[in-house]
Amino acid sequence: MRWETVIKLQQDAHAYKKANEVLTERLNEYAVRLKEQGEVLRKILTIREQIAYFKGRTTKKKIKAREKLEIVT
Repeated sequence: MRWETVIKLQQDAHAYKKANEVLTERLNEYAVRLKEQGEVLRKILTIREQIAYFKGRTTKKKIKAREKLEIVT
């Protein structure tokens, strides 16, 4: 009975160790992917700001008020 318990505990410890290794590996992969996504998102924001800046510089003309449409019956 004693040896069975020891063997079972060793098997459990091995299973937990394997699970921990797999989870650690996946967490590291996710951390890398999140970092890459963060860099991409920062670039997108910068590009959007640049586009808005250039649109503002090229379209400084005053926007004309829209003409009211007349309803003809």
